Amino acid sequence: MKCFYTLVFLFAMLCGMITMGESQCSKANEVHTNCGTSCPETCANLNSGPRICTANCVVGCQCARGFVRSNSGECIPPSEC
Repeated sequence: MKCFYTLVFLFAMLCGMITMGESQCSKANEVHTNCGTSCPETCANLNSGPRICTANCVVGCQCARGFVRSNSGECIPPSEC
């Protein structure tokens, strides 16, 4: 029975960690990712043509699909740049 309670506790802790990862982004139109791009699209580089980017994973908040980072740090539609 002790093993059962230990498993329940570990499962609850794991679920809590997963939920924490999803809610770390507090700004609108942001998502938390464990392997995001190291070269996100921004208003500053939106029309600059092809870029050289490394394949490194970046953990953290990035703009959701269809949004780019503005000069003030918000995630906005590209049409608002």
